[in-house]
Amino acid sequence: MPVLIALISLAAQRLGPAIAGLLAGLPVVAGPIFLFMTMEQGEAFGVRVAINTLVGLLPYTAFTVSYAWLCVRWKWPVCLSLSWLAYLVVALILSPFEFPLAAACILGTLLPLAAPYLFPVIVSHDARRGLPRSEIPLRMLAGGLLVVAITEAARYLGPQLAGLLTPFPILSSVLTAFSHRLHGPAATVAVLRGLMLGLFGFVAFFGLEALLLVHWGVVFATLRRRCRRDGRHRELFS
Repeated sequence: MPVLIALISLAAQRLGPAIAGLLAGLPVVAGPIFLFMTMEQGEAFGVRVAINTLVGLLPYTAFTVSYAWLCVRWKWPVCLSLSWLAYLVVALILSPFEFPLAAACILGTLLPLAAPYLFPVIVSHDARRGLPRSEIPLRMLAGGLLVVAITEAARYLGPQLAGLLTPFPILSSVLTAFSHRLHGPAATVAVLRGLMLGLFGFVAFFGLEALLLVHWGVVFATLRRRCRRDGRHRELFS
């Protein structure tokens, strides 16, 4: 995971913040976290986590939109703290509800489509600075610590909350906060727009994971490990 953070940070330097955001919006962090949870907790747990991960894109959107509006006026520590709070509040509101897979996929698909209308329009362009060499290790460390924290918390939260926390903006927070600090609000909003566009791939990944886990098990869904099939999975789609 830290290596992916470093590669995407370097891509941002060459390809711009919007492309970096698009790459970070793909399940490069949530995918491995989901794999670890499923291998440790079983396929039934993994199916429910996959569905709730799609629902978790709603609090993820709350994070991106909150940060986009806050970064126009505030520094990154305030923006990051309040955006995390927005994510957690929306996730807690959703936690009592169970969604079928179809509804979760529809919700996840509509959010990137609505995103262009949710962000502020910043006309001015910020002066961009090069990425200091010392910053990439800091990004890698911050992302790695967040991955460990979310993965460890999953075993105590159950599949409902674990799924809602799987899309927690780990890589997104690292890229957004560092971009905000170095390049200012305009580049930050460009990153956040790219993050939302990347959610189309995110929805496709977790929608297929839920379906494949039900029918063929985690080995076919992730090509990592073979687990015993459990017929109770089908009850989740009734």
